[in-house]
Amino acid sequence: MSARGRLLFLALLALAIPACGGSAPGDVGEVDGTVLWHKKPMPNVQVQFHPDNSRGTVGPRSCAVTDSQGHFVLAFDDGRPGAVVGKHRVVLIETDETVRGGKGNDHGGVAGSRQNRTPHQVLGPAYSSLASTPLNREVIPGKQTINCELP
Repeated sequence: MSARGRLLFLALLALAIPACGGSAPGDVGEVDGTVLWHKKPMPNVQVQFHPDNSRGTVGPRSCAVTDSQGHFVLAFDDGRPGAVVGKHRVVLIETDETVRGGKGNDHGGVAGSRQNRTPHQVLGPAYSSLASTPLNREVIPGKQTINCELP
């Protein structure tokens, strides 16, 4: 391959990497927060931040499961900490552990797993569906706390 061909190949590769879901460090915010229901912490709730494509945010979702104090720290499905910068729709899904007590902030194995879910126990169906959730939050660069206080 000629030097010009290699240069063209590298230029195309550089353009393709962001299209494959790669994020520059400035495009990710470190997010923690608390889920409260009537001012009380909600343990073992799966928190999912879905980038809102209709509002210009593109990228993978981030999720976590709240601990016994309702606290969560978001991570991408591949385990990297954080969430894509931009506007998100937030889904809250109660897990079986919400009633029994459970693992806390370990979202591995719970995210997307139907066998670990018992939705609609307290929160109701609106919060557990991407199509109906009323929750919208914005992630900015850097560390931040984003709480979900529900009536």
